[in-house]
Amino acid sequence: MFYSLPYLLLVSSFFILTVLEYKTKEEVVRNRIRGFCAIIFIFFFGLRGYIGSDWINYERWFNEITAQHWLLRNVEPGFSFLGLFCKFIGFEYSWFQFFIVSLQVFLFDKFMSRYSKNISLSYVFLVALFPIAIIDLLRNFLAILIVMNGIPYLLNGSRVRFYLFVVAGMLFHLSTIVFFILPLFQRKHFGKNMLLLFFLIGLIVYFFRIDFYSGILNFIGQTLGGGIQSLTDQATSGAEVEYGINIGIIEKIIMFCTIMVFYKNFKDISPLILNCCIIYLMIYFYFSTSQSFINRFSNLFLWGYILVYIHLFSMIARYRSSLMYYCYIVGFIFARVFLSYNDLIYKYSNRLFSEDNLMERIDNRSNHYDGI
Repeated sequence: MFYSLPYLLLVSSFFILTVLEYKTKEEVVRNRIRGFCAIIFIFFFGLRGYIGSDWINYERWFNEITAQHWLLRNVEPGFSFLGLFCKFIGFEYSWFQFFIVSLQVFLFDKFMSRYSKNISLSYVFLVALFPIAIIDLLRNFLAILIVMNGIPYLLNGSRVRFYLFVVAGMLFHLSTIVFFILPLFQRKHFGKNMLLLFFLIGLIVYFFRIDFYSGILNFIGQTLGGGIQSLTDQATSGAEVEYGINIGIIEKIIMFCTIMVFYKNFKDISPLILNCCIIYLMIYFYFSTSQSFINRFSNLFLWGYILVYIHLFSMIARYRSSLMYYCYIVGFIFARVFLSYNDLIYKYSNRLFSEDNLMERIDNRSNHYDGI
């Protein structure tokens, strides 16, 4: 079955809007395109049915929360409060999901409109490269977006305000505590020789599946306890699935090599943006034996990866063979979407047009994990 077809059509729509946005210089038209992108995304993902895997946990949690017991299942208080509020005003889980996606789009649009010259292209890369963040990491992604909107304050030298955004993000998912280290990466680009060394070691770690970090994470978790231990326990569980050789890792190797070849051209963007893109790549290279760790921690830096991709798109325009390079990237994007979403658990449904068969979706989800 061609389960990825709706997602391919979605990315095609964003690509059409990308071209239109590049061709227009009128701010009014650009704002309309920007609004249209937000509406398309909210319609497609906000009204989605039981797609992916984590919906079963979120719906169960939403149905169980009450005014007396709203801090359940280690869900952070900010997200729990939103769930309780939506339930109080009469929302069912589907409309709670719609509300969260709308909030995510608002935050994504607000951040990307500052740093991306083409907001439509930002949506292309978001949908193509981060299906798990969009579909399964409902509160993680919201927490990341909250902190992302504090980054302008960090770049302008207001660390206190940035830290307030980090604390706010932690109220929705504790993993955003990692953002407290961001000021260490905002002043200077990583050295090229150091990056090449890390890259070569990372490839050895990845392809030989070297697990050097479980003991370290277990020690940190046991020392700090609470939600941190819950995160580290999940990342080091014996049931963790490894990332093998797939289009995702090939893409990341090519991306890293591209950054190295055109390293001088990337120095005209903020060190923080490029460094966070590098951190995103390194997490994949060094922690491949734990999908859980990668999904929750690499995605903290997805904004840097998207912005570097957009910078690469702009940079290609300077070369004579730019059309050929664009074709390569566009072809890769469509291949990525096809392979990422062409799975039964991503079979698309929209609540405006049909109701999902709950038991069928549960069976599909079970069969998916049985086959891993």
